[in-house]
Amino acid sequence: EIGCGGANFTCLSDSAGACTYNTAVAGAQTNTSTYTVANGLVTSGGLLNTGTISAQALTKEDTTSNITAEAMLIGAFANVPRLDVAGEFVSGSNFTSGSISAIVGGPGGGTANAIQIANQANVPQIDVLQHGTISASVQTTTLSPDAVNATQASPFTQSATAIVDQSGTLKLINNAGAILAKTTLQTPGANATVVNIAQAINLLAGTSGHTMINNSGVIMGDVLFNSGGGSNTL
Repeated sequence: EIGCGGANFTCLSDSAGACTYNTAVAGAQTNTSTYTVANGLVTSGGLLNTGTISAQALTKEDTTSNITAEAMLIGAFANVPRLDVAGEFVSGSNFTSGSISAIVGGPGGGTANAIQIANQANVPQIDVLQHGTISASVQTTTLSPDAVNATQASPFTQSATAIVDQSGTLKLINNAGAILAKTTLQTPGANATVVNIAQAINLLAGTSGHTMINNSGVIMGDVLFNSGGGSNTL
């Protein structure tokens, strides 16, 4: 489930004021900049995923490649007041998957981005709730690249990033689930060059600091704050 719910509504327009939605009581309403109304249907705004959003790409050669798997791109001028990822209770001990994942597989390298927030987008908050997962992984079958297929000019590259914010608007991440960036462990051959990037959270584009990450779950991979303004908290 993605999009409009009791507490979740997303505007994907170049103008927030252009978005409309139907409420249970008052019919069509024009949302405010915070996507909040008083009559009860939309109370806080955001985008909710309790199912599966995934992107997979396969390589065919044991060299680095330009192949990319990107599960969710929030583009310029999109306004998503809050992005929630959560497993939804079904019955007994069963929950929906509640996942956003990007996977690059096969013999080559590549780039996997689970969530990318583009420049000029606005996504101030991400909540990964219980049973929710955001993950990016490169699963290459080439465990020992050689100097022929992994040169200094064209290194064998694995790049996995779970959340990357290029807008500088992401100020709060609450994680009670899992935020994971995983690559494959390699043993390069003589004179082979490899690049291995595993970033759980990349906030380097921000310029004002004051970003908070509340973590009661699992974060696997590098966490990169921006230096502008300081006062970042993990």
